[in-house]
Amino acid sequence: MNFTELKKKNNELDQFAYVVSHDLKAPLRGIDNIISWVEEDHASELTESVKHNLDLIKGRTKRLENMINGLLAYARIGKVKRNTEPVNIRNLLLELKELLVPSHFKFRIIDRAGIFEPDFQCRQVQSEGGRNDYHRSKNTGRLL
Repeated sequence: MNFTELKKKNNELDQFAYVVSHDLKAPLRGIDNIISWVEEDHASELTESVKHNLDLIKGRTKRLENMINGLLAYARIGKVKRNTEPVNIRNLLLELKELLVPSHFKFRIIDRAGIFEPDFQCRQVQSEGGRNDYHRSKNTGRLL
């Protein structure tokens, strides 16, 4: 395969990644919209348990959207200039707490150091690590 063919294949792969990304995100936006409609139309009828479950669905659809964005960004690695900048670890952890940590867990942030890494990669690493720690400790009420 010569350079021109390789470049053409890479462009086709980029287009495919964008189409797949869009096609996967559309149903997620639809799910989020439906949940919002249910919350608005039946606000007075929803039990706390139902509200909690709807929040879980919204959090998981957001997490899946972030994973899709991460895959798309991964497909573009080497094609886009990366600018590293400080990431506020405290804010990142608080955001992940909202998505992953049950309310009965104790959550304490000890280290406030920053690292230099593209934001999406940092979120992917933290999200995966937090999810793994949660699964190992979900009955103890502590996030490792």
